[in-house]
Parts: sequence; C-alpha cells; structure tokens
Amino acid sequence: YMLKNVGVPVKNVNTKAPFKIIISYHSSEHRVVMFGPQYNALRNAFPEHEVEIIKLRMKDYSIEEQVRMVSEANIYITADGGGSVSGMFLPAGASMIVYYNDVGGLRRNRQVYTPAMLDWDTHNNFSHMRVHWFPLGKRRGRSASNRDSESSLATLIALVKHELELMSMN
Repeated sequence: YMLKNVGVPVKNVNTKAPFKIIISYHSSEHRVVMFGPQYNALRNAFPEHEVEIIKLRMKDYSIEEQVRMVSEANIYITADGGGSVSGMFLPAGASMIVYYNDVGGLRRNRQVYTPAMLDWDTHNNFSHMRVHWFPLGKRRGRSASNRDSESSLATLIALVKHELELMSMN
C-alpha cells in the first residue's frame, strides 16, 4: 500500500546474482556510524559481479529515492533509530541488519546503560523480512571498535552469506 502510494512497484526480493546490499551510514546526528570496516569487509568477501555493495547517506536523498533504493535491496545494513525506518520498504524475503546502541537505554530520560531498544518491536514484527541485531559495542569496559573487530566482521560476513543463500533458494 505505501509503496504504491509513492509510485514504487511492489516486488519480492531478487533471488539471483547480482545481489544488492545497501549500507546506510551516518543516519543520525546522534548515532554517527560510518560502517567503513563493514563496507570494506563485505567488499572483500564478495565478487563485484555477484554482490553490489552500496554505501549511502540516506538523508541526502528524497523519501521517494530512499524508498525506491531500499525496495530493490536484498540486505539493508543500518544503525537503529531513524535510519532503520527505511527498512520497512524492503521487498518480501529481504533482510535487515541493525546495529543498536548496547548502552544507550533511557528510563525517565536518564541514561541507564542498558541496550537501547529503539525499533525492536516494530522491526521484529515485520513479517516480510528477516531482522538481525548487532551491538555497536559501547558497553562499559569494551571499546566501540568491537563492532569492527576481526571476529565481528567475520560474523557479519557469515550472516550475509547465509542470508544470500536463503534468498537464492527461492
């Protein structure tokens, strides 16, 4: 219904190469996540003729352009909050990988150092796509670079490979 209202055709996820991954970086002034290591790891893990990886700053595009781009993606990678809302326009069978602030929780407008649960209920109840959550790595005693560690990037690559395999089975 929403796609039709902005003139974007409704379709299922692409099941053959080239697959398309969109990485939404710097989606908020408060959650500045650049995703450089994730982009580079994915770029090195997949041949360009099989997987197209596009890194976009979504706020630089109109709503119509964002909807059109996301509706053509197999996988959408973003930080939680406003940048992840575009994920609702993913095609049926697509996947969204959301990086969340693991210490950004608030209670009565006070920092409580628990995971920020922004968008969890909404995204987890979208029946047309699979949603996966990765911590940004800001817990006390841990460096924010944990999301950029070799093991975290290897986990991301394994998840993306798995998701693309699931899509290609349809």
